[in-house]
Amino acid sequence: MDISTRAALTFGLTASGLVAGTNTAMSIFAVPPMLLAPKQVMVQQWRKLFNLGLVWVPPTAVLASASLGYVAYASRSASKRDFGDVGGDASRWKGIAFAAAGILSIVPYTLMFMKPTNDKLIAESNGAGHLAEREVKALIEWWSRLNLVRGVIGATGTAMGIWSAVGLR
Repeated sequence: MDISTRAALTFGLTASGLVAGTNTAMSIFAVPPMLLAPKQVMVQQWRKLFNLGLVWVPPTAVLASASLGYVAYASRSASKRDFGDVGGDASRWKGIAFAAAGILSIVPYTLMFMKPTNDKLIAESNGAGHLAEREVKALIEWWSRLNLVRGVIGATGTAMGIWSAVGLR
């Protein structure tokens, strides 16, 4: 594996791990204390957390996926050239491709499963919602569970990428 492919692999795995870790940490460490605050503070804290994540998680996930996609492509080409399509090292590129798809899949997951909750909480944080405190708390708890799943999706892709990378040359 040449230096540019190794650099892309290192960046892709590191960035995907950071994305997975960020999502997981938001749910495990940031949300529980947030739920102790009064409604207006709680929803503003959630909005700040959401905005921070929005600024860097999606672009980082896309860059990680692109890097890992490049590595999968380069590794597939090298494995066909060096080993033929006979398995063993020749099939390691598939795990890297899985990692690329895994980290990128958090984007459609967010749009399909989290957007309705996000929209309600954003409306509430803008003062346009009229939810009771218990409803806001329940929405943030639900968001936290969905976000934790998003972190696990990213962590699974990252783990598969690391496992596959160990076998790449």
